[in-house]
Amino acid sequence: MPHPDRERLTLVALGEQPVVDALSTHLDQCAQCRSEVTAMRDTVALAREAGPAPLEAPPDHVWSSIAAELALGADPAPGPVRPIRPSRRRRALVVGALAAAAALVAAVAIAVAGPFTEDPPATEQIASASLSAFAAGPPGATGKVSVVEAGGERRIEVSATMPPAPEQGYYEVWLLDERTNSMVAIGALGENGHGSFTMPAGLDMTGYSVVDVSAERYDGDPAHASSVLRGTLSS
Repeated sequence: MPHPDRERLTLVALGEQPVVDALSTHLDQCAQCRSEVTAMRDTVALAREAGPAPLEAPPDHVWSSIAAELALGADPAPGPVRPIRPSRRRRALVVGALAAAAALVAAVAIAVAGPFTEDPPATEQIASASLSAFAAGPPGATGKVSVVEAGGERRIEVSATMPPAPEQGYYEVWLLDERTNSMVAIGALGENGHGSFTMPAGLDMTGYSVVDVSAERYDGDPAHASSVLRGTLSS
């Protein structure tokens, strides 16, 4: 949903327009609009707490100036001052003034707390792989891998379905270069079989194109132990 116009947000803050499902969803997801509505509601609350301003008759010289301007002759006797129901135009002016006041409050909040958080950079998938059970792995184990790039950083997203790691053990993710049979460990999978890892800087994905998941033990030995899942990345 695009950003609603400020008048609509103002009417919501005044309680004169219901928050429909689409707008409610937008306010839940958009910190900027949510902050503006909150600022306007605070302004409305302060105005209501202060109560209506008393209406006083203007001084005599004001009536004299009005009479002279309109060629009314003698000064008209001012009658009792009565509140006038706001016209549609005046209501629009009030809405505009309230929106401007809320914008000022929001601007002060930005100056104090800093700018709104920008949207995260777009994520692009540049490679993927299906993981199959290795000969020594648990039967039926499967998984998938995605290599994504966002903001100049590459990450490896791994999701595997297999039995929990043995007691005193864990599953670790590796990148394998089959040409040289060299491996690079990139991190341990979580207990739910998922993991997100930063691609080591300068690593050549053309060579290290095989993703391997191994079963390891907490024995202090950093070497690769026993493969349980493996798959080859393709773009």
